[in-house]
Amino acid sequence: MTPNSEHTPGPWRIVFRTDGLDNIYAGNTDVALCVRHKDSALIAAAPRLLAALELVKPYIRSFPEGLFRDSEVKQVWDAIAEARGEVG
Repeated sequence: MTPNSEHTPGPWRIVFRTDGLDNIYAGNTDVALCVRHKDSALIAAAPRLLAALELVKPYIRSFPEGLFRDSEVKQVWDAIAEARGEVG
């Protein structure tokens, strides 16, 4: 994925395979192959997690300055940028 590109839209779902691997699908599109079930759950939740962070972003901006530590706000902004491929 190139920076600023759109990710495959969710929802994503896990398909457990008999060989111990998991496929992550968005509709009929194979998004990822995972070797650990716990990683599969996190990856499958990624579109919803990103959407939730983007949903709270305007609310965070509307709070009075100083309500949150700058490091906490930066964590949210950095996580959104990383998920959108805008870091690195």
